[in-house]
Amino acid sequence: MLASLSALKDELSVGDSVDDAKLLLLLETAEATLGIQYALPTVPRATESRTAFADGAFLPLAECVSVSGVTDEDGNVLAFNPRPGRRTADHMLGLRLHSRYTGQVTVAGVWGYLRTPPDVADAILSMAASAYKRRNISEGFGSLGDVGSAITKKAHDIMRARRGALM
Repeated sequence: MLASLSALKDELSVGDSVDDAKLLLLLETAEATLGIQYALPTVPRATESRTAFADGAFLPLAECVSVSGVTDEDGNVLAFNPRPGRRTADHMLGLRLHSRYTGQVTVAGVWGYLRTPPDVADAILSMAASAYKRRNISEGFGSLGDVGSAITKKAHDIMRARRGALM
């Protein structure tokens, strides 16, 4: 889970454990809903191969920490510059291939984050907290899926800004 129950309880000023199961369900629903609309980060980091699309000499790679190899659709190894071009504090935004290539490639490397990025946790918490507050107004949980599946404006704004920063 990308956001914690304790963080949600802190945000809502809930001190007891009476609604813990319901709060966990709201967090799960918020995360699943955001995951449908936006690409959620990989937490924790994973060493794996992923597919990407190369169009020219630059290969964009969201949430990539390091690359150990790149192959084309036929399994041929593509040479690349081991020093990434643009990067964020922890991730490369892409790498330069030694020659132009257009098509799907497989990239072996390390991907993801050690911990949930704070902005993503905030988006999930805003949705779950909003759903919990609406539940209090309507005097009961009713259908938790319906209550927790509305993406709040705050969550949309956070995730749109995040998507823009990664491009």
